[in-house]
This record gives sequence, C-alpha cells and structure tokens, in this order.
Amino acid sequence: MKKLKLAFIAIALAAGIGGAFASRPDNVCEGYQQYYWTGVSYQPVVGSYGYGWYCEYNMASSCTYYRPNPAQPNYFIPCMDGMFRTVY
Repeated sequence: MKKLKLAFIAIALAAGIGGAFASRPDNVCEGYQQYYWTGVSYQPVVGSYGYGWYCEYNMASSCTYYRPNPAQPNYFIPCMDGMFRTVY
C-alpha cells in the first residue's frame, strides 16, 4: 500500500511540474508594433519577422522593443533577444 501511495505522489508531482511549464504565458509582445534601438533612438521596424528583418542569435542584447502603453511614448520594454538584422 505504501508503494502505491508513493507512486501516486510521484505522478502528482510530475503532473504539477509539467502543468507549470505548459501554462507558461506566450510572448504577448509580438502582437505590438516592434521597434529597434539605433544607438540614439528607437525606430519602428518595417516588414514582418523573417521577411523584412530577423533577430540573429545573441542572448547578451535585445533585438526588438515594444511600447506597452501608448500614453507613455518614451517607455520601451525588450521583446526579443538577439541582434537586429534586415533582410535584403
């Protein structure tokens, strides 16, 4: 009986951890207008991801930013990691 109880506890623990990862929220910033940092100011990104621009892998910097609140025009939050590159 104790082995059965231990097996159910292990299953419940595994289901709890799996459920926590499965319910992680999506990256909601991708639905907003994207901006990139030019070194002086934020410029709007033209085109769509993969066709007009992409983020080259680099975890040390942010590729694009977004403005979550239009009432705060100078408040930008990082959205994607990497280096911003345009596609020609």
